[in-house]
Amino acid sequence: MSHAPKLVFDSEKELLECLEEWKRLLGLSDWQIAARICPKEDMNLPECAGESEVQFVNMCGLISIRRAEDLPPDMILKQPMEQVLIHELLHFKFITFNEKSREEAVFEIAQHQLIETLAKALFMAKYGLTPTWFIAESHKFKEERS
Repeated sequence: MSHAPKLVFDSEKELLECLEEWKRLLGLSDWQIAARICPKEDMNLPECAGESEVQFVNMCGLISIRRAEDLPPDMILKQPMEQVLIHELLHFKFITFNEKSREEAVFEIAQHQLIETLAKALFMAKYGLTPTWFIAESHKFKEERS
């Protein structure tokens, strides 16, 4: 097991080292993937903690992770940047398509839930965590806080 999990990357260097580690673990070492931490205004999906632009044919892409200070203060679940990075990298393993029918929309939602579950499972495995670790302190039951 590795060191303790963190919610925020301390530097761009730490982000890039983590990117390389997870690219290797997920079998994406032959992909050219850039990652950045940015303000929500620079994101196409400003309501999300992260987003990825994937070019499957060229095996390249960009991952954008929302700055910690731009996340809503009343979040129910923690959004560790490393877990967001894992989630976005998993998009490079799952080909998606535009929503053109209800069936495709349902499939995309189900696939996205699977990607999120896998990202959390990998993050928990690395740090020896349980699912309750993700519950934000402000949303834990009173008896759990004592």
